[in-house]
Amino acid sequence: TAHEKLVLLGNDRAINDAERWRPLWQSEPTNPSYLMEYAAAYYRVHQTLSPEILEAAASIDPDNAWYAAIQASAKAKKAVKKQTPGYDARKRGEKTTYKVTDEKEFASALELFREATRKPSLTQHQVELQKQRFTLLPKRRDFVSQFPAQVFAASQSCALIDLRSLVDAISVQAGRYAERKDVAGFQQLVADWRWLVGAATRDGVSLLDVLVAKAFFIMPLREFSDAAKVLGLEADSERFACLCLGKRSLHSATLARLMVPACLFGMLIFALLMPFHYAEERHWIQQDHLLEITAASPAMNRYESDLTEVLRKELMEKVN
Repeated sequence: TAHEKLVLLGNDRAINDAERWRPLWQSEPTNPSYLMEYAAAYYRVHQTLSPEILEAAASIDPDNAWYAAIQASAKAKKAVKKQTPGYDARKRGEKTTYKVTDEKEFASALELFREATRKPSLTQHQVELQKQRFTLLPKRRDFVSQFPAQVFAASQSCALIDLRSLVDAISVQAGRYAERKDVAGFQQLVADWRWLVGAATRDGVSLLDVLVAKAFFIMPLREFSDAAKVLGLEADSERFACLCLGKRSLHSATLARLMVPACLFGMLIFALLMPFHYAEERHWIQQDHLLEITAASPAMNRYESDLTEVLRKELMEKVN
Protein backbone atom coordinates (compact mmCIF):
# COMPACT_ATOMS: atom_id res chain seq x y z
CA THR A 1 0.00 0.00 0.00
CA ALA A 2 1.00 3.66 -0.24
CA HIS A 3 1.36 3.91 3.53
CA GLU A 4 3.57 0.81 3.72
CA LYS A 5 5.79 2.32 1.05
CA LEU A 6 6.07 5.48 3.17
CA VAL A 7 7.03 3.44 6.22
CA LEU A 8 9.79 1.60 4.35
CA LEU A 9 11.13 4.20 1.93
CA GLY A 10 9.54 7.57 2.64
CA ASN A 11 8.93 9.85 -0.33
CA ASP A 12 11.41 8.55 -2.91
CA ARG A 13 11.00 11.70 -5.02
CA ALA A 14 12.06 14.10 -2.26
CA ILE A 15 15.04 16.42 -2.75
CA ASN A 16 16.60 15.58 0.64
CA ASP A 17 16.19 13.31 3.65
CA ALA A 18 14.06 15.79 5.58
CA GLU A 19 11.49 16.01 2.79
CA ARG A 20 11.73 12.27 2.31
CA TRP A 21 10.42 11.48 5.80
CA ARG A 22 8.12 14.46 6.38
CA PRO A 23 5.17 12.74 4.60
CA LEU A 24 5.51 9.76 6.93
CA TRP A 25 5.04 11.97 9.97
CA GLN A 26 2.21 13.89 8.28
CA SER A 27 0.41 10.59 7.65
CA GLU A 28 0.10 10.13 11.43
CA PRO A 29 1.07 13.35 13.29
CA THR A 30 0.59 11.84 16.76
CA ASN A 31 2.97 8.92 16.18
CA PRO A 32 6.24 9.66 18.09
CA SER A 33 8.31 7.15 16.08
CA TYR A 34 7.27 8.84 12.80
CA LEU A 35 8.10 12.25 14.26
CA MET A 36 11.51 10.99 15.38
CA GLU A 37 12.32 9.64 11.92
CA TYR A 38 11.47 13.02 10.40
CA ALA A 39 13.25 15.01 13.15
CA ALA A 40 16.48 13.00 12.85
CA ALA A 41 16.46 13.41 9.06
CA TYR A 42 15.72 17.14 9.40
CA TYR A 43 18.68 17.52 11.76
CA ARG A 44 21.04 15.70 9.38
CA VAL A 45 20.11 18.16 6.62
CA HIS A 46 19.84 21.43 8.58
CA GLN A 47 21.92 20.80 11.75
CA THR A 48 19.01 22.09 13.85
CA LEU A 49 15.36 21.32 14.56
CA SER A 50 12.51 23.42 13.24
CA PRO A 51 10.00 25.13 15.60
CA GLU A 52 7.34 22.86 14.08
CA ILE A 53 9.24 19.73 15.17
CA LEU A 54 9.91 21.09 18.66
CA GLU A 55 6.26 22.02 19.11
CA ALA A 56 5.14 18.57 17.98
CA ALA A 57 7.68 16.89 20.29
CA ALA A 58 6.48 18.91 23.27
CA SER A 59 2.95 17.76 22.49
CA ILE A 60 3.31 14.05 21.66
CA ASP A 61 6.72 13.09 23.12
CA PRO A 62 7.32 15.45 26.07
CA ASP A 63 9.32 12.96 28.17
CA ASN A 64 11.90 12.21 25.47
CA ALA A 65 15.28 13.83 26.19
CA TRP A 66 16.55 13.37 22.62
CA TYR A 67 15.11 16.67 21.41
CA ALA A 68 16.82 18.75 24.12
CA ALA A 69 20.02 16.71 23.81
CA ILE A 70 20.26 17.12 20.04
CA GLN A 71 19.79 20.90 20.36
CA ALA A 72 22.54 20.92 22.98
CA SER A 73 24.78 18.95 20.62
CA ALA A 74 24.08 21.40 17.77
CA LYS A 75 25.12 24.33 19.96
CA ALA A 76 28.20 22.46 21.20
CA LYS A 77 29.23 21.73 17.62
CA LYS A 78 29.19 25.46 16.85
CA ALA A 79 30.95 26.42 20.07
CA VAL A 80 33.72 23.81 20.40
CA LYS A 81 36.54 23.16 17.97
CA LYS A 82 38.22 19.80 18.42
CA GLN A 83 41.70 18.92 17.21
CA THR A 84 42.64 15.25 17.31
CA PRO A 85 46.37 14.41 17.02
CA GLY A 86 47.54 11.94 14.38
CA TYR A 87 48.32 8.31 15.02
CA ASP A 88 52.03 8.84 15.75
CA ALA A 89 51.26 11.78 18.02
CA ARG A 90 48.73 9.73 19.97
CA LYS A 91 51.35 7.00 20.44
CA ARG A 92 53.62 9.66 21.97
CA GLY A 93 50.85 10.47 24.43
CA GLU A 94 49.55 13.71 22.90
CA LYS A 95 45.97 14.50 23.87
CA THR A 96 42.98 15.73 21.93
CA THR A 97 42.66 19.50 22.40
CA TYR A 98 39.51 21.60 22.52
CA LYS A 99 38.90 25.31 22.01
CA VAL A 100 35.68 27.12 22.86
CA THR A 101 34.98 29.69 20.15
CA ASP A 102 31.56 30.88 21.38
CA GLU A 103 31.07 31.07 25.16
CA LYS A 104 27.37 31.93 24.89
CA GLU A 105 26.58 28.92 22.71
CA PHE A 106 28.74 26.72 24.94
CA ALA A 107 26.86 27.76 28.07
CA SER A 108 23.55 27.27 26.27
CA ALA A 109 24.61 23.76 25.20
CA LEU A 110 25.38 22.77 28.80
CA GLU A 111 22.11 24.26 30.01
CA LEU A 112 20.12 22.29 27.42
CA PHE A 113 22.02 19.16 28.36
CA ARG A 114 21.06 19.61 32.01
CA GLU A 115 17.46 20.06 30.87
CA ALA A 116 17.71 16.79 28.93
CA THR A 117 18.98 14.86 31.96
CA ARG A 118 15.82 15.79 33.86
CA LYS A 119 13.67 13.94 31.32
CA PRO A 120 12.57 10.38 32.14
CA SER A 121 14.12 8.80 29.03
CA LEU A 122 16.10 9.28 25.83
CA THR A 123 14.83 7.25 22.90
CA GLN A 124 14.97 7.07 19.10
CA HIS A 125 11.70 5.06 19.06
CA GLN A 126 13.46 2.64 16.73
CA VAL A 127 12.07 -0.52 18.34
CA GLU A 128 8.51 0.34 17.32
CA LEU A 129 9.46 1.55 13.84
CA GLN A 130 11.87 -1.28 13.04
CA LYS A 131 9.34 -3.93 14.03
CA GLN A 132 6.79 -2.29 11.75
CA ARG A 133 9.28 -2.09 8.89
CA PHE A 134 10.72 -5.57 9.18
CA THR A 135 7.23 -7.05 9.20
CA LEU A 136 6.71 -5.50 5.75
CA LEU A 137 9.91 -6.88 4.23
CA PRO A 138 9.39 -9.71 1.70
CA LYS A 139 9.94 -13.21 3.00
CA ARG A 140 13.11 -14.85 1.73
CA ARG A 141 12.68 -17.80 -0.63
CA ASP A 142 16.32 -18.57 -1.38
CA PHE A 143 19.83 -17.27 -0.75
CA VAL A 144 19.65 -14.33 -3.17
CA SER A 145 16.15 -13.15 -2.18
CA GLN A 146 17.32 -12.38 1.35
CA PHE A 147 19.65 -9.61 0.14
CA PRO A 148 17.04 -6.82 -0.15
CA ALA A 149 16.20 -7.28 3.54
CA GLN A 150 19.91 -7.43 4.44
CA VAL A 151 20.64 -4.21 2.56
CA PHE A 152 17.61 -2.50 4.09
CA ALA A 153 18.68 -3.51 7.60
CA ALA A 154 22.24 -2.27 6.97
CA SER A 155 21.01 1.12 5.72
CA GLN A 156 19.08 2.09 8.86
CA SER A 157 20.29 5.37 10.36
CA CYS A 158 21.35 6.07 13.95
CA ALA A 159 19.90 9.22 15.56
CA LEU A 160 22.29 8.90 18.50
CA ILE A 161 25.45 9.57 16.51
CA ASP A 162 24.59 13.26 16.14
CA LEU A 163 24.97 13.67 19.92
CA ARG A 164 28.75 13.21 19.68
CA SER A 165 29.46 16.97 19.82
CA LEU A 166 27.76 17.04 23.21
CA VAL A 167 30.46 14.72 24.56
CA ASP A 168 33.13 17.17 23.36
CA ALA A 169 31.45 19.88 25.46
CA ILE A 170 31.46 17.52 28.45
CA SER A 171 35.22 16.98 28.00
CA VAL A 172 35.84 20.74 27.91
CA GLN A 173 33.71 21.39 30.98
CA ALA A 174 35.54 18.72 32.97
CA GLY A 175 38.78 20.66 32.49
CA ARG A 176 37.10 23.92 33.49
CA TYR A 177 35.76 22.44 36.72
CA ALA A 178 39.30 21.27 37.49
CA GLU A 179 40.66 24.79 36.94
CA ARG A 180 37.99 26.23 39.27
CA LYS A 181 38.55 23.49 41.89
CA ASP A 182 34.82 22.80 41.67
CA VAL A 183 34.49 19.23 42.93
CA ALA A 184 30.69 19.30 43.17
CA GLY A 185 30.32 20.61 39.63
CA PHE A 186 32.68 17.93 38.30
CA GLN A 187 30.83 15.14 40.10
CA GLN A 188 27.51 16.37 38.72
CA LEU A 189 29.01 16.48 35.21
CA VAL A 190 30.16 12.87 35.57
CA ALA A 191 26.68 11.88 36.76
CA ASP A 192 25.14 13.59 33.72
CA TRP A 193 27.61 11.82 31.42
CA ARG A 194 26.72 8.47 32.99
CA TRP A 195 23.05 9.28 32.38
CA LEU A 196 23.76 9.99 28.70
CA VAL A 197 25.77 6.80 28.15
CA GLY A 198 23.27 4.68 30.06
CA ALA A 199 20.27 6.11 28.20
CA ALA A 200 21.95 5.66 24.81
CA THR A 201 22.97 2.10 25.68
CA ARG A 202 19.50 1.06 26.84
CA ASP A 203 17.81 2.60 23.81
CA GLY A 204 20.19 1.23 21.14
CA VAL A 205 18.56 -1.24 18.77
CA SER A 206 21.43 -2.11 16.43
CA LEU A 207 25.08 -2.95 16.95
CA LEU A 208 25.94 0.50 15.57
CA ASP A 209 23.74 2.17 18.22
CA VAL A 210 25.55 0.40 21.06
CA LEU A 211 28.97 1.15 19.51
CA VAL A 212 28.01 4.83 19.40
CA ALA A 213 27.03 4.66 23.07
CA LYS A 214 30.37 3.03 23.83
CA ALA A 215 32.16 5.85 21.99
CA PHE A 216 30.30 8.33 24.23
CA PHE A 217 31.60 6.33 27.18
CA ILE A 218 35.23 6.37 26.00
CA MET A 219 35.62 9.89 24.59
CA PRO A 220 35.88 11.94 27.84
CA LEU A 221 37.67 9.35 30.03
CA ARG A 222 41.13 10.88 29.73
CA GLU A 223 39.83 14.39 30.50
CA PHE A 224 37.88 12.99 33.45
CA SER A 225 41.00 11.25 34.77
CA ASP A 226 43.11 14.41 34.50
CA ALA A 227 40.40 16.59 36.05
CA ALA A 228 39.83 14.20 38.95
CA LYS A 229 43.57 14.15 39.67
CA VAL A 230 43.71 17.96 39.81
CA LEU A 231 40.70 17.99 42.13
CA GLY A 232 42.36 15.52 44.50
CA LEU A 233 39.99 12.67 43.64
CA GLU A 234 42.76 10.11 43.27
CA ALA A 235 40.53 7.03 43.35
CA ASP A 236 38.27 8.47 40.65
CA SER A 237 41.25 9.51 38.55
CA GLU A 238 42.69 6.00 38.70
CA ARG A 239 39.32 4.45 37.85
CA PHE A 240 38.86 6.66 34.78
CA ALA A 241 42.44 5.93 33.68
CA CYS A 242 41.80 2.16 33.94
CA LEU A 243 38.61 2.47 31.92
CA CYS A 244 40.50 4.47 29.29
CA LEU A 245 43.12 1.71 28.97
CA GLY A 246 40.36 -0.83 28.38
CA LYS A 247 39.00 0.92 25.30
CA ARG A 248 40.66 -1.47 22.83
CA SER A 249 37.62 -3.75 23.00
CA LEU A 250 35.76 -1.10 21.00
CA HIS A 251 38.23 -1.53 18.13
CA SER A 252 37.35 -5.21 17.79
CA ALA A 253 33.63 -4.47 17.86
CA THR A 254 34.03 -1.74 15.26
CA LEU A 255 36.01 -4.12 13.03
CA ALA A 256 33.20 -6.63 13.33
CA ARG A 257 30.79 -3.99 12.08
CA LEU A 258 33.07 -2.99 9.20
CA MET A 259 33.35 -6.60 8.09
CA VAL A 260 29.61 -6.78 7.39
CA PRO A 261 29.83 -5.33 3.82
CA ALA A 262 32.65 -7.77 3.00
CA CYS A 263 30.54 -10.62 4.36
CA LEU A 264 27.60 -9.56 2.21
CA PHE A 265 29.78 -9.34 -0.91
CA GLY A 266 31.21 -12.78 -0.25
CA MET A 267 27.75 -14.27 0.16
CA LEU A 268 26.67 -12.69 -3.13
CA ILE A 269 29.61 -14.21 -5.02
CA PHE A 270 28.94 -17.56 -3.41
CA ALA A 271 25.31 -17.43 -4.52
CA LEU A 272 26.24 -16.54 -8.11
CA LEU A 273 28.63 -19.49 -8.34
CA MET A 274 26.03 -22.00 -7.24
CA PRO A 275 22.95 -21.61 -9.46
CA PHE A 276 22.73 -25.37 -10.02
CA HIS A 277 22.08 -25.89 -6.31
CA TYR A 278 19.01 -23.67 -6.43
CA ALA A 279 16.44 -26.33 -5.62
CA GLU A 280 18.45 -27.67 -2.73
CA GLU A 281 19.09 -24.13 -1.57
CA ARG A 282 15.35 -23.39 -1.32
CA HIS A 283 15.09 -26.19 1.18
CA TRP A 284 18.10 -25.33 3.31
CA ILE A 285 17.45 -21.59 3.44
CA GLN A 286 14.38 -22.40 5.50
CA GLN A 287 16.59 -24.20 8.01
CA ASP A 288 19.07 -21.32 8.28
CA HIS A 289 18.09 -18.87 11.04
CA LEU A 290 21.46 -17.12 11.34
CA LEU A 291 20.74 -14.60 8.55
CA GLU A 292 17.01 -14.41 9.16
CA ILE A 293 15.60 -10.93 9.75
CA THR A 294 12.43 -10.76 11.83
CA ALA A 295 10.41 -8.10 13.63
CA ALA A 296 11.36 -9.77 16.93
CA SER A 297 15.07 -9.44 16.12
CA PRO A 298 15.55 -6.22 14.08
CA ALA A 299 19.17 -6.64 13.03
CA MET A 300 21.10 -7.74 9.94
CA ASN A 301 21.36 -11.26 11.37
CA ARG A 302 20.95 -13.17 14.59
CA TYR A 303 24.68 -12.92 15.30
CA GLU A 304 24.55 -9.11 15.25
CA SER A 305 21.46 -9.12 17.46
CA ASP A 306 23.16 -11.38 20.03
CA LEU A 307 26.40 -9.38 19.89
CA THR A 308 24.46 -6.15 20.43
CA GLU A 309 22.96 -7.54 23.63
CA VAL A 310 26.37 -8.71 24.87
CA LEU A 311 27.92 -5.28 24.24
CA ARG A 312 24.93 -3.56 25.85
CA LYS A 313 25.33 -5.66 29.01
CA GLU A 314 29.10 -5.07 29.09
CA LEU A 315 28.74 -1.32 28.69
CA MET A 316 26.00 -1.00 31.32
CA GLU A 317 28.22 -2.87 33.78
CA LYS A 318 31.01 -0.34 33.17
CA VAL A 319 28.68 2.66 33.41
CA ASN A 320 27.25 1.40 36.70
